Amino acid sequence: MKVYQKKLEHIEMTVMVNLQQLITLRLMTLIKKTFRITTLLFLLIVIGIQHSYAQEDSVDEKLSSSPSSKSIYTTNHYFPNIAEINLTAMEEYYKNAAVNTDSIYSDIPANHHYYPALIWLNQNQIITGYSDGTFKPFQKVNRAELTKMIVSLLKKNQTEQNCFSDVSNEWFASYVCSAKSMNIIKGYSDNTFRPEQTIIFSELAEIITNAFTLKQEGSVFENSPWYKEGIIALEEKKAIPAIVSSIDEEVNRLTAAEILWRVAENTDTKTTNTYLYLKGNDQPESIENDYIAIQAEIELFNLHIDPLYVPPGVSPRTNQEILAISHNITRRIYSSEHASIYLSSSFPSIKTHKELVFRLDINGETTVYPTVDSETLQIIDSINDIERNLVGVFDNNYNPKNVSFIVKDKNSVYQLKQTGTLIYNQVDLETFTKLDEATSQGSSVALKFFKDKYTVFVNIKNDIYPIKSADPLTFERIRLNDKNGRVSNDNRFFKDKDTIFFHNKTFQTINFVTDIDLESLKVISYNLYEDKNAQWGVNKDTGNLEKLRDLPSL
Repeated sequence: MKVYQKKLEHIEMTVMVNLQQLITLRLMTLIKKTFRITTLLFLLIVIGIQHSYAQEDSVDEKLSSSPSSKSIYTTNHYFPNIAEINLTAMEEYYKNAAVNTDSIYSDIPANHHYYPALIWLNQNQIITGYSDGTFKPFQKVNRAELTKMIVSLLKKNQTEQNCFSDVSNEWFASYVCSAKSMNIIKGYSDNTFRPEQTIIFSELAEIITNAFTLKQEGSVFENSPWYKEGIIALEEKKAIPAIVSSIDEEVNRLTAAEILWRVAENTDTKTTNTYLYLKGNDQPESIENDYIAIQAEIELFNLHIDPLYVPPGVSPRTNQEILAISHNITRRIYSSEHASIYLSSSFPSIKTHKELVFRLDINGETTVYPTVDSETLQIIDSINDIERNLVGVFDNNYNPKNVSFIVKDKNSVYQLKQTGTLIYNQVDLETFTKLDEATSQGSSVALKFFKDKYTVFVNIKNDIYPIKSADPLTFERIRLNDKNGRVSNDNRFFKDKDTIFFHNKTFQTINFVTDIDLESLKVISYNLYEDKNAQWGVNKDTGNLEKLRDLPSL
């Protein structure tokens, strides 16, 4: 007995030791995780503090009255700044797009909207790539680099040196000193040029307009910001790419190349940004600004979806305005590990503009409905052909093209499809509406109900049909309990004051049901029901509800 007692004590001791070790191990693991999280938070705080430090004003002496450039990017509510985009993902996206193209650079596809500028500047030895075959489109441009580009374009490089206290005989000295002698730049009041300082857009505009004498003779911009005249001069030249998002945006190689090419080649066929757009939040929303935002995303993400497709009967300008209003082709880079583009909405939308009613799909295509009156348009509901599978999960073959909209105006009720318009004349226009949400809630997404004062209508497979003899005042969905007395997810039964209806999912019809005791009806399992008198099942071939057997009387 004592031997067993000793063994039991030994086992208890072993268990206690193991338990203590386990608790100690878990505690140490928790302490390590806590320390890591605390360290990470501390680093993030330090980085945030460093990032918040004001950067030094990078303006020439003649611009010394300029506003502070502490905020690197001006917030613009039309289009997100490049600062908000994951540039690592963007660079990866560009590299992937460049594969199997004839691009001279490995990180820019040959079909890029700005590729003609890169080719021209490369051929003229103004901006060339790096030894590894890249262009580095999102690398920032400093003051020395921009000055070299401009002087090289003007072909007026001299051999001067030592023109600023921080410019002596470096690789950029002759370009900077040449620019100074031509009054393109003046430097700072402390006789510095600050060649390695990143240039912002407002400075770039001022220097380029000085170099190419783009400002109007005798133009006066009294009581205006120092940068306004230069930016408006570039705007009139149609030389501001849509991707420029603010006045104090740091300029990258891709943007600088496109601007220089437009100015040097007098290219005026592309969309230009505007001074008012770049002012940002202090400007009201407008169709023009919205269109620039769309064009910016098309150019930045190198989209080729033919956004200027013009539907029959619509002017190109009105079509541009329609696209601008919709905002449905907004893309974003969202992954830091791999670059991906997604649509801001996966669902089509109905919009109005001027006298037009139009539909915009997620691929940018528009469908105009000229028969619908835009002033009296009422959108009743949207319908589609999504069905749930046997376990209630949406099928993966959802196609936005199959989405249509039930609307009405002063003249009729319409179903607006991507392929055209269906007109429902046999309805009471004044009272037509969708049935209360409780009736459709929980049912198959494709099954929606509408009514007027005479008839109940049901959406089956993207079309609308009347349910004969259904009373619109009393028609409703029946909520059945399961065999345990809980409310089930079954959604196939409906009723009005006189009739019970059953949704046949096999053939997508609404059928009459007789001989069922509705008060005792309950769900036993999928496709199996029971009332106090009989058991009912769904025929797998016909989809009809059939009596399986009578139940014994209690």
